[in-house]
Amino acid sequence: MTRKEVIANLKETCQALDERKTMLETIISALELEEANEVAGKNVNADADDGYETEVMESEESEGL
Repeated sequence: MTRKEVIANLKETCQALDERKTMLETIISALELEEANEVAGKNVNADADDGYETEVMESEESEGL
């Protein structure tokens, strides 16, 4: 293999690695976003289910509607 061929091969390898790196970064970002959404969803559910019942009281004005 000539030096030119080695250089060309290394450039191809670098390009392939860059493409793979971009793909992995995209997957990581998607997983982090999914994780953040799950945590946010759990926090919302925990706030909604705090063990206290909320009673809705009707005012005298709303009874006439």
